Amino acid sequence: MPEIKEVKHTPGPWEACGKAVHAETGREIVFGGHNTRSGSDEEQRANARLIAAAPELLEALKVA
Repeated sequence: MPEIKEVKHTPGPWEACGKAVHAETGREIVFGGHNTRSGSDEEQRANARLIAAAPELLEALKVA
C-alpha cells in the first residue's frame, strides 16, 4: 500500500449526527439530504456512521 504523504481531508474526529457527519471543527462533512436516490433514512444514517469512522479506519490501516 502506498504511503499517504499529505492529508487532504478534514481532520477528525468525525461524528455521525443522523444523516449528517460533522467534524470536531464544526464543519459539516456529509449531509444525506432529501434525494430519494441516496437510499432510505436508515441507509443514510448507516452511511453517515461508516463515513464518521473513516479517520479511525485510516489510522488502523496505517498501523497494519
